[in-house]
Amino acid sequence: CLDGEREVKTYPVTGDFVVDLADAWFILSVLLVAASSLFFILGTLRNLPSRLDELLFVLAVLDVIATVTFSVEYIYRIRAASSVGLSSPLRYMVSGFGIIDGLCALIPAFGYVYPKPFLRAFATLRILKLERYIGAFSSFKQILWQNRAVLSVTGGAAAVMWVIFSTLMYYAERKNPDPEMASHYSSVSTSMWVTLLNLSGEAPLCEYTTAGKFISALMGLIGVGFVTIPMGVLGSGFQDLLEQEEEPTATAPGKPGPAVEPQWMTFRQLVYKFLQGSAANQVEDLNRWEARAVYFERLIFFTIFVTVMAAIMETVDGFDPPGSFNRQVLDVIEIMATLLFTVEYGLRYFSAPEAPEWAARGYVSDSAARWSFATSISSIIDLCAIAPYYLALCGSSLADQYDGELRMLRIFRLLTLDKYIPSVSLIGRVFAKHAKDFQMAAYASASLWLIFSALMWLTERHDKTEVDDLTMGQRYGTMFSAMPYTLVHLTGDYPLIDYDFPAKCVLFLALLFAVGVVSVPTGLLASGFTQELKKFRAEERQKRVDAATTIERAIISYLRRRRLRKITEETKAQSMNLKRQKDIVKKDNPNKIKMVDFLEQKTVAGRVWKKVMLLLIILNVLAVIGESMSWVKEALGSDFLNGFELMSVLLFTFEYLANVWSANANIRYCFHRGNYTLSFFGIVDLVTVAPFWVQTVMYLSGMQFNAFIFRIARLLRILQLEDFVESFTLLDDAWRSCRETMVATGFMALLVWVCGAVLFYEFEQDNPAMEGAFKDLPSSMYYTIIFLGGEWAKIDFTPGGKIVCVIYCVVGIGLYGIPIGAVFEAFSDVLAEDEEKADE
Repeated sequence: CLDGEREVKTYPVTGDFVVDLADAWFILSVLLVAASSLFFILGTLRNLPSRLDELLFVLAVLDVIATVTFSVEYIYRIRAASSVGLSSPLRYMVSGFGIIDGLCALIPAFGYVYPKPFLRAFATLRILKLERYIGAFSSFKQILWQNRAVLSVTGGAAAVMWVIFSTLMYYAERKNPDPEMASHYSSVSTSMWVTLLNLSGEAPLCEYTTAGKFISALMGLIGVGFVTIPMGVLGSGFQDLLEQEEEPTATAPGKPGPAVEPQWMTFRQLVYKFLQGSAANQVEDLNRWEARAVYFERLIFFTIFVTVMAAIMETVDGFDPPGSFNRQVLDVIEIMATLLFTVEYGLRYFSAPEAPEWAARGYVSDSAARWSFATSISSIIDLCAIAPYYLALCGSSLADQYDGELRMLRIFRLLTLDKYIPSVSLIGRVFAKHAKDFQMAAYASASLWLIFSALMWLTERHDKTEVDDLTMGQRYGTMFSAMPYTLVHLTGDYPLIDYDFPAKCVLFLALLFAVGVVSVPTGLLASGFTQELKKFRAEERQKRVDAATTIERAIISYLRRRRLRKITEETKAQSMNLKRQKDIVKKDNPNKIKMVDFLEQKTVAGRVWKKVMLLLIILNVLAVIGESMSWVKEALGSDFLNGFELMSVLLFTFEYLANVWSANANIRYCFHRGNYTLSFFGIVDLVTVAPFWVQTVMYLSGMQFNAFIFRIARLLRILQLEDFVESFTLLDDAWRSCRETMVATGFMALLVWVCGAVLFYEFEQDNPAMEGAFKDLPSSMYYTIIFLGGEWAKIDFTPGGKIVCVIYCVVGIGLYGIPIGAVFEAFSDVLAEDEEKADE
């Protein structure tokens, strides 16, 4: 029972209720671990509010009970082991669980006799006692053993690179004119801390010397890949063990659902179908009301985004003073949007009984279904979005007293779009389906978070180092204040680096073992959301097939065959037309054909020309970069750079004019000159040469101008590399393959971004430590999107801001990264397909 083995000992309480001692012991352990951990956390507060005295007393009693209980358990386990053999007690005591049991029982007990902080901190280790029942950390040994070859090679290489780059940075930066930079590289040992952060992908310092910049760039190109491999092996291996592939449900492909004979729909059913938008209606349908339903859905989309933008701009000082044109426009937008949302809300309330989800939950009558709709989250959001306007019309003082807060509710109208673009609802499906995986990952992450927070509290609570008007001791003075900072570090970001040596050692261990594991819940959420979205799309398509009537299926099948026949005929006619034009061009324009062969690398001279142009493009980019460096410009001289620019422009101009002249003989552009000039390559070729000639004409005509824009335009020549490496073409293919996923995931990322920005604005707008970073919503959105990228440019939040920070670290960054992950996954698939075609 103590090891969590069920059905060993049970006690019947009533006829149908039986208590399993294993479950009872697990629940008791969870309660005691939570109580002792919370007692330790509250005990670190210096000025505890008096209203929490009773709670603290209860927790203290539970902590004593936990100490006694775990001590008795530890002694019992030793005696139980001794009954097996003489070596068994020692074997248990030196085992992993034996050490944890001993530390959790004995050390906190000594804390009552010698009240030292480090003895009390051992209470946080009690959370590891639950590992015996959850088993989250038990797989780490297996992961390390399975990846021992990778870890030995990359770990050794990472250690060597760490020492080498630390030494190089010491010699490069020890005499840096910036005293702060020099202090971080005063010795090889101090240099190793910042270098470790650089090799993990962080760059907290930037005022390097020229040599330091070169070494830092080298670390970014070479070192980061090697050093982050051992850091990520534990996290990725843990996630792979948690994720279980599901067997695809066997379905009969192509077998339609049961035919639904057409029937007369009531007015309420028609309203419900109309409000479903594109989910139940099509623009191309013969029924005009279906197209109107889709257009109404788009109008709702547009109105929501307009009102959200209006609410954001209202927070900017001086944008809408009373009586100004902007204020009048915003008032008109608010009136029109409120009327539209009121009509939509009334129609949804009227047609709620037709929604099948309410009947499935037992709300059969009309009144019950409407009550369920009115109390749903989406309905409450809709109501809160329109209620402030009507409160103001009624002259309520609440509208004036909480004007800012009520106006911010309009931004949360974005959440109502989940009715059309399922995103928030899918998260619930992900949590429900992967509940066990999330429990294990959350337990491992929470354990590491709690333990490392306690270690950072122990090592930094007396640190007098001041950074941004706050000492490190103030930041880590209590467990409550230390936990947000520690969690940010566990996500891999380091906005603060001025730690004592013991804290640096703690964070070194966090980089090695904890960062990868803490990121597992966000990875599970991201991968699970993508899988559920694919399944949801498949379910919706199947629903449409099953709901289609026999007549509708026949019409859709006829329209598809007709479109396919039309496309086939057009393609055949276009192919014959191109072949005829090619024969005409060969006969009438042989010189253009030779030029096309030259430009398309079908001749030896053409292939040499392309290699020369590739080299010229790279040299032009390097020249633009070099001109911004004074010592390079002085070494090469203005005459050389101007001559090189003139030669380059002449060659690029020749290539552009040659393409324009021969385009009507090139099958690549369908023998039409406009197809080249308006294509991606044609526009890029023109943009790379046009600024030079415009600048020349303006100079010869005596016009005054700023040459900076013309110099910057030369950097666009790097786009001509697309002719050699099809990066943008492949990205376009990747976008087309994942655009359906991007709609839902992009909407989720928008929700996380905007809602987080609103919360940070509400909590941090008056925080002096933020230095006006959240003074209005546009500024808040700027910093929030940086946070979602994993970089915490601001960190000293108020308590409310720290809660939002924790939420972002736990789920926000993972959800925001889903669209980026979808694009990269699609890009990898496109690259694989391209390689397969090349092999064939």
